[in-house]
Amino acid sequence: MLAPGATIAPFQCEVNVRKKTIYWGENRGALHLVEFALVVPLFLLLVFAVADFGRLFFMQMTLQNAVRQAGRFAMTGSHLPDPNNPGKNLSR
Repeated sequence: MLAPGATIAPFQCEVNVRKKTIYWGENRGALHLVEFALVVPLFLLLVFAVADFGRLFFMQMTLQNAVRQAGRFAMTGSHLPDPNNPGKNLSR
């Protein structure tokens, strides 16, 4: 108990408490496993998204080139040679 009129200055009391020291070096395998489980799905999502957009871009360019060549073929009136009848053209 405090004497009447006595005050305690803040943060001057000492408390002896044993603290358990945590050594991170002892069980780092579990920590690495958790980090791996958190990072790998995000990394795979990024990798497959890049591959998917690359494939989509390739298909768009292929289709665009095919349409351009077909339009040019139709506009110029070119004819393909008939491989079965030399000297004749294939009809459209």
